[in-house]
Amino acid sequence: MLSINRTYFYLFCGLFISLFISPFIFMIFDELILALMFFLGILDMLYNRNWKKYKILLAGTGILTFYMFYSVFAYSYNVPKAIIKDFIIWMKPVIAFGITYAIMPEFSRAQKQIIRVISGGLCLLGFGLYFTPLFWVTLFHEYYLGSLFLCTAVVFLITADNDEKYVLGRNLKKIVLILLAGLVCGRSKYFGSVVVLLFMIYVYRPGIFSKMTLKNGLIVFALFAGVIVVAWEKIKFYFITGGDPTSVFDEDLMVTVARPMLYVAGVLVLWDHFLLGSGLASFATSPSSTDINYSNLYYEYGLDNVWGLSPSYDSFISDTFYPALAQFGMVGVVLFIYVWVWFGQKLRLVIRKNGIVPFIVGVSIITLLLIDSIAAPGIINSFGEMLMAVMGIVLAPVRNISKEEAKEISHRPLEQETSYWRSVRTI
Repeated sequence: MLSINRTYFYLFCGLFISLFISPFIFMIFDELILALMFFLGILDMLYNRNWKKYKILLAGTGILTFYMFYSVFAYSYNVPKAIIKDFIIWMKPVIAFGITYAIMPEFSRAQKQIIRVISGGLCLLGFGLYFTPLFWVTLFHEYYLGSLFLCTAVVFLITADNDEKYVLGRNLKKIVLILLAGLVCGRSKYFGSVVVLLFMIYVYRPGIFSKMTLKNGLIVFALFAGVIVVAWEKIKFYFITGGDPTSVFDEDLMVTVARPMLYVAGVLVLWDHFLLGSGLASFATSPSSTDINYSNLYYEYGLDNVWGLSPSYDSFISDTFYPALAQFGMVGVVLFIYVWVWFGQKLRLVIRKNGIVPFIVGVSIITLLLIDSIAAPGIINSFGEMLMAVMGIVLAPVRNISKEEAKEISHRPLEQETSYWRSVRTI
């Protein structure tokens, strides 16, 4: 008989390993794993009649299916093949979270140890390959190396939960080593993410944001200042000074034109297609590029003349995430914001019911994805898929809490969790 929990464990490990395989070696590996996850959920719904617990997955699938048909019949800025491909891309984080949230996997101590071994193996492999020519035919880009280390740190932390206090304290030090090793990627965005993770592990305490005393305010200011300082060169490079496209050709400088143009055009596209957006495969995603068929929308806004976005060279079309929300209009933007608010509300229950470690993991995931999405596809690539799966693990234990119980839990004091976490991180 098929064990849903055990099968999910194997698929979770496969999705984790896809962080190394999908960038270059076998690019659809993550999609195959997620397809198997989706099939596992279908089997659970059909044979175990567990339809109700998959309502998040079904709702997300329904919304994206509506947009797929809307994209084909309303505006049709692209061909059906490209629209279907974009539908699949947006479905990936929905599947990763929806299936995990529904199955509510419970990993045994042995399974957690296996995941941590995979974590260590991926880090050692990525770190070692970075200094060899093989890096360019495996991870291929420093971004994927940084993503690998960030995901590894998050996964290591969630599987270290429920360990003895002393063991958890030692594992925190291993997580710091993972984050420090990842600094070799040299990405400013990675540096900012590391500042956030180290803050959550060693500085954060419950109530620091809700009770805004002078001390708490200074700590929060120091956090934001730290992120800005380590990422300032790239912030200035991409969004402030940029480069002069009329000067000597420099690919790095030309990117500073392409990315801001996506953001500016994204606002215009959203304004012109206000309610439901311009549709899938129309703007700022890879299926809207010449990979399948160049979207007609780019001609309307003159983006076909921008280096990095033009039909002759469009490698930076899917270089950011937020402009792609224009495909879904204000309805999509509101739904996007609602999802993050919903995550936050669930995390308030998590910290009081399941402890501070999964809460810290959940807050870190939200922060990492929001940062990454500024200048990367973020949520809809392998990095986002993995983190959304972990978010499903974090939130699943509070899935069946009633409104009355949630109200009671939300008023529980946090002194015990504060004391516990303070003692753990001093080990």
